[in-house]
Amino acid sequence: MDATLVISSILDPNEVESEAHNVDVMFRYPLEFYEASEIYSMPSEIEEIMDLVKDRLGTPEQYENLGYNIPTENINEGPKTTAYKLYESMDEKIDAQLHLGKIIRAVDVRKVAEKILATHFNPDILGNLRKFSVQVFRCVKCNSKYRRPPLSSAGKCPKCGNKIILTVNRGGIEKYIPRALKLCKNYNLDEYTVQRMELIEEYVESLTNNPKIKQHKLADFF
Repeated sequence: MDATLVISSILDPNEVESEAHNVDVMFRYPLEFYEASEIYSMPSEIEEIMDLVKDRLGTPEQYENLGYNIPTENINEGPKTTAYKLYESMDEKIDAQLHLGKIIRAVDVRKVAEKILATHFNPDILGNLRKFSVQVFRCVKCNSKYRRPPLSSAGKCPKCGNKIILTVNRGGIEKYIPRALKLCKNYNLDEYTVQRMELIEEYVESLTNNPKIKQHKLADFF
């Protein structure tokens, strides 16, 4: 499921990820399976009529006679590149994912939009925001790095006197916010999700928006 950390010379089905134990190994699905799908039965309700890998663990059948219902002449045939790589921009990838959600009847496209926010946009925005808040600063010329902007030399590099800049730029934090807010609006997401996204936007704005302070004279207030 994830990147391999240990390679074993002996394959024991009991030691693989438990998700793989839920794979069905039937050559044909019974009529009851299709009837249950019409009334949206829970998978657990029809397990007894299915032949799953987990029911074969500890027997010779865990290695043999594993059925399938989509025959193929060559297991290596099929797409050699995922659709995810064919789309260049993130907007194209998200549009394609949401398009699938719209045309597949079994999928609730609103749930897809919510998961995109919860598992992709929000962690990315908040992660970049944290990096922004603990970033170091560097000199544009000598590349010296500082934990905080130097107070000496009017905030310039003490070594060469050149400008000190941020190492994490604001654009990297904000890049997904407009698209995330658009998802909230277009798919009428729940109030909690919308408000959380708005709070994230406000938090990013308050932390990254740093206009130059204009000094006033006392007379300006009269």
